[in-house]
Amino acid sequence: MKKIKQKSIKKSVELSGIGLHTGNPAKIQFSPAPIGAGIFFRRTDLPGSPTIRADIDEVSEVFRGTTIGKGANVVNTVEHVMSAVYGLEISNLEIGISGGEPPACDGSARPFVSLLIEAGIEEQNDYTEEIGLNTPFSVKEGEKTLEYQPSENLEITFTMDYSEQELKQKKHFVFSSEKYIDEISFARTFGFVHEFEMLKAKQIALGGSLENAVVVNLDSSILNPEGLRDPEEFVKHKILDLFGDLALIGKRFRGHIIANKTGHATNIKFARKFREILNHEKERKKKI
Repeated sequence: MKKIKQKSIKKSVELSGIGLHTGNPAKIQFSPAPIGAGIFFRRTDLPGSPTIRADIDEVSEVFRGTTIGKGANVVNTVEHVMSAVYGLEISNLEIGISGGEPPACDGSARPFVSLLIEAGIEEQNDYTEEIGLNTPFSVKEGEKTLEYQPSENLEITFTMDYSEQELKQKKHFVFSSEKYIDEISFARTFGFVHEFEMLKAKQIALGGSLENAVVVNLDSSILNPEGLRDPEEFVKHKILDLFGDLALIGKRFRGHIIANKTGHATNIKFARKFREILNHEKERKKKI
């Protein structure tokens, strides 16, 4: 396993907005954390400011976003923040949340990336492991599949296919922090105009608007006046979300991940399977 320097930020920074799903005022604050602390959220608006580890064992909901925590102490829609943190290779960070979810901002990870860069990212005087598996595996839910193949790089091949809207894109992306910032972080979340009434009836996407999501008509035309930021913005956002969900494995990782039509539920199922196999491989090495 490759050893890489742990990283945190130099100073605290924050921004405010509204939550995508709650529509309520939301504030996020990033603060430095010591070596070995990992990534954790703190609900600053709850009594005692309880914390939640950014970990797949804490995932409690995966419908239209990834939620961690239990009871009142939850944080909704963590995937864009976690994607930014993973993309910048940050190891230790406290993330203060007021309002139950991060601000939606523009629907991408770029505002969080910019804020963390403003805070200053610095190496710490210890190392973390970059993990990879020797065992190929896959998970499947209907037409949704995620496959892992060993690789010396972290690479993703993602195929998305919304046949009814004739919207299909495929992209292969080999990770580096610089490429993540330039090619992935700006991609906004998207949805289809016919879904909005259903989502609002379920008390979801109450804060959604053309300012924080790309809205697609049945004929695949874009409602947003400015159009797309990139012809591949849809599939790039799917990759952004996948990074955010897999960041909950809690380690830097490598491998070739081949994704087909996946969403948060399949991503989290894959992350859990990844860690299960990792633990199995570690136990087997101990016995040799």
